[in-house]
Amino acid sequence: MSIQTDYSSLSKGARWHLKAGVEGRYYLIGSSQVTWIIIGLIALVSGLSSAFMAIVLSGAEQVIYTVVTFLLWPFIILALGRRHHFVFDRHQGQLLHRKSWWGLFVKELPGPPLSELKVVVAPIAELSEGCQLEVLKQRFTVGSLEQTRQLALFLHRYFKVQAVDRVTEWPEERPLVLPVTEPEAVMAIAVGKDNKGPSVLPVTYRGVWERYIVLKLVWPFPLFVILGVLSMLIGNRGG
Repeated sequence: MSIQTDYSSLSKGARWHLKAGVEGRYYLIGSSQVTWIIIGLIALVSGLSSAFMAIVLSGAEQVIYTVVTFLLWPFIILALGRRHHFVFDRHQGQLLHRKSWWGLFVKELPGPPLSELKVVVAPIAELSEGCQLEVLKQRFTVGSLEQTRQLALFLHRYFKVQAVDRVTEWPEERPLVLPVTEPEAVMAIAVGKDNKGPSVLPVTYRGVWERYIVLKLVWPFPLFVILGVLSMLIGNRGG
């Protein structure tokens, strides 16, 4: 099967994180891009609210909300346009850090060789089922154990990265088993037809950072709420 066919057979969760780029350059979306987009969306809500208040109000309050709007929108555009991709370049045999803004000002920085890169199938302590793929301290929540293994084996097969399992014998790591004489069976193993390894994730695993990932992502929201309240109080005092 071709790489496009195998990619299409991946789960939706896997294809959500691993994107098919041009010239066969598949890439993962970095967590910094996700964080900036979330911050940008939160700021967008505040920016739209400020713009609405600037239209319906008058006098000093209108001036204040107009100023806040003009201050927020450049930041919103900057935040929403941030791009950070981990590109699997088969031609160079290297992982590339691709950074840009709305697809402009592209900068590609060399990462480790693909042969030295390790992708780890790891459990999530907070869920009874579900796995994440760890790559260079980045965590991508894919779905079930089988779906995460499928993605890891896909990267191993086509980009020669090291695929490691940390679920079956947690916290120990072991290479994912691949057949030598039947390359077409890789995807069958990925979806759990090899009957190797448990289907239930170990409950002893504890991912400290994962418990606070939501707090890390939404921390700007209280800041914008405080700014909005202060703007309203200043506007009322000015009126």
